[in-house]
Amino acid sequence: MAQDVGTHGGRPGLGSLAPSSLTDEIVLRLEKAILEGVYPPGTHLLQDELCERFGVSRTPVRQALRDLQARNLVVLVPNRGATVRVPSRRDAQEVYAVRAELEGYAAELAAARADSRVELELAGVEARVVHLASRLQRFDELALPAVVELQLAAGDFHKVLQRACGNERLVSTIQHVERSFPMEYVSLAIGNNDDNQLLNVDEHQAISRAITRRDGNGARLAMKSHVLHLGEKVVRYLEDHRFWE
Repeated sequence: MAQDVGTHGGRPGLGSLAPSSLTDEIVLRLEKAILEGVYPPGTHLLQDELCERFGVSRTPVRQALRDLQARNLVVLVPNRGATVRVPSRRDAQEVYAVRAELEGYAAELAAARADSRVELELAGVEARVVHLASRLQRFDELALPAVVELQLAAGDFHKVLQRACGNERLVSTIQHVERSFPMEYVSLAIGNNDDNQLLNVDEHQAISRAITRRDGNGARLAMKSHVLHLGEKVVRYLEDHRFWE
């Protein structure tokens, strides 16, 4: 695996590549950059610029962009190149509807398989979430690092349950669905503190209590409700900011 050689053009993590598995590496790095907001929706991806940035020919870049189109992250238009895809309202609603069912099932499985180690992991992540949520008394540029930390901690809570569910295909499917929607919108949405306590603390605790009781149905319903709530919050944030106008 090639290593980054530094920042190029103000965009980190996009250095030159070694001549091995070029297409796969380009896909991974561009996917990461897109989902982290380095290339926001609507950005035009110029092949010549990408070739220079990665130090490769057009062929692997062209194939990488086709692969990213298959992942619904870019749109390829003949004679116009690639553009980072702007997700629609329907995209967001469908992603969270599917995630709610999948993650609810994972929580149900985790409840049946949970042990003291899983409970300890959940308690540790919960403590981080509570601490970070308490710091978000307001949402502005100064609070953004705490928002990102909160999103990561909340994501770790979900990952503990996914690891505990014992179904690798299910986890892989959840991750694929998650990657189909830019995570930067989630960070911005959860930073708004109108129901920060409910979303990030109370709902996680309800899921944990169900896991502790080994209540599979309760865990499933609590997780499904939580993910749907998160989806509603993301859609509401994007609507409030006139994203689709």
